Amino acid sequence: MSAASRDVFVSYSSMDDAIAFDVCRYLEAHRIRCWIAPRDIPGGASWTGEITSGIETCRVVVLIFTARSNVAQPVISEVT
Repeated sequence: MSAASRDVFVSYSSMDDAIAFDVCRYLEAHRIRCWIAPRDIPGGASWTGEITSGIETCRVVVLIFTARSNVAQPVISEVT
C-alpha cells in the first residue's frame, strides 16, 4: 500500500516500538490505515525520503509521546 493511501503517520521512539505497533494494530482494526516505520519502508529505500513522504501524504500524525520520544532526534525531526 502506498503512503498516499494512508490516513495516519505514527511517530515514535524505537524504544517504544511495542506501544506504537499496538496503537497501529488498533487503528487498522478500526479501518484507519497507518504508515509506520520500519514496516512501510521498502528494502533499500532511503529512510529519510520515505519518512518525509509518509508524513506529507498522511492526513494525521499520531505521536506516541513518552519521555524517550521527547528526546529522540528522529521524532523531533518528524514533528518539526
